[in-house]
Amino acid sequence: MQPECSPQTSIHDISIRMAHHPTIVVRTDTRRIGIVTARDVAAAVHFGQGHMPCVVIARTVPRTRPSARALSVDWASLRASLAPGLVAFLQQLADICNTQGAQLCLVGGVVRAVCRREELTDLDVCVVGPFDAVIDAIVTATGATVLQRSPFATATLTFPPTLQASVGMDVYDIVGARHETYATIGVLPTVNPVDDIRADLARRDLTVNAMAIVLQAHGALTVVDPYGGWGDLQARRARLVHPLSFFEDPTRLVRLARIAARLDLHSDAHLRGLIRWAVAADVCTTVSRFRWLTELQRTLAEADPAKPMLLLQRWGVLAAVLPGARLVRHDVALLRDISPDLRIVALLWRMPTAALQAVLTTWSELPVGLRDLSALRALRPRWRRWLTQRPSLAIRAFAAFDGAVLAGVAILEPEVAALLVRNATVQAEGQLCIRGADLVAAGMPPGPAIGRALEALQTYLWDAHFHGMPACTGAAAQIAYALQAAVDGTV
Repeated sequence: MQPECSPQTSIHDISIRMAHHPTIVVRTDTRRIGIVTARDVAAAVHFGQGHMPCVVIARTVPRTRPSARALSVDWASLRASLAPGLVAFLQQLADICNTQGAQLCLVGGVVRAVCRREELTDLDVCVVGPFDAVIDAIVTATGATVLQRSPFATATLTFPPTLQASVGMDVYDIVGARHETYATIGVLPTVNPVDDIRADLARRDLTVNAMAIVLQAHGALTVVDPYGGWGDLQARRARLVHPLSFFEDPTRLVRLARIAARLDLHSDAHLRGLIRWAVAADVCTTVSRFRWLTELQRTLAEADPAKPMLLLQRWGVLAAVLPGARLVRHDVALLRDISPDLRIVALLWRMPTAALQAVLTTWSELPVGLRDLSALRALRPRWRRWLTQRPSLAIRAFAAFDGAVLAGVAILEPEVAALLVRNATVQAEGQLCIRGADLVAAGMPPGPAIGRALEALQTYLWDAHFHGMPACTGAAAQIAYALQAAVDGTV
């Protein structure tokens, strides 16, 4: 009889009983909740979570949960989703792998696209077997150039122009099957090669990402789905490959939001509990700001970034990564309409002043232009006066800020948008038509007063055009104004 425990039994206590039992059933008085595996218990203890109740890592379904229906995939299925040149390229790569005693597998999003007969232009492939020998054989057979090869069984290749045209890609990444182990929460993993695609899939985050198609150049294609990802995809259900996934890599929280939004997956109570557990355990503080920024920018670059960002806000991940950041209803609509490079501005602009200043001070990874947001916000009390009275002040003040940042803020702040439009009009109409040499020729001594006189003239022209006042439209009138300003001592 399989041993059992209550949901509140600590993971540490479970680990003691695991010496003789690979799995233990978690059961209440009335029903079975799931099973706890030795692997998950060991990982939880490793990550310092032995004090938690075992129910948080209970697997609610068997590890090898079958798919809702058998999947049948062949080369015709691939042709329905991939360009003809890309399919021929994959057949060539599969043949090369076969000659080297290796397997070529499709992994990730391409598997979902092929199974659902959706069109896809990009794909991820994984080599199971002697990786370096396969890469060398590909180079020999295709004339490819290796741009980068890492010791972690990854290679970036570029192919001859004729092959690029048929494949539709200039640069192509190929990875080897690997197993990952994490020394502690949030660190990059130690990578070791494996000779089984199932071992590679075990390191994935979501079950819908843990599927593979094994390619044979002239034979049947095999779908590998050890975690029931196809069934989850049909049920629109987000489920982790294993319950300690967020402790291994906390950035998976952001990737979960992206995939869930993109595929319209729902999270059940168990997954939401795992999210709350990870956030409460402060896993987000273990990851570098650079990695968080990268994941946030990828999320903001989604076709519809509002949904994943709202998920991150609801889960508490956004507050843990960017304390003080928040999305309001108005911003949600705007995120869909503005260009991806401006969306980070919308996210930061709504933060409280102190929180924004803290982020701008400590996040050196942010683009340089974003560091001006705090200074731009400090000018907010003056915007209305500039808008109604002194356009010259706004023009000079805004000249110090990054144009993309101003454009992003203008989308959120109507007054800034009005200022930018008005500034462009005033600048176009109030142009100087003289230079310093003209003032010298008119009798003004060379020196700093020349520059100040031209600046005073420019200020007058901008403000005069805005208020509909008579302006100096000719060179003679502008020279006279500048000379008089020097005499009056206003420069």
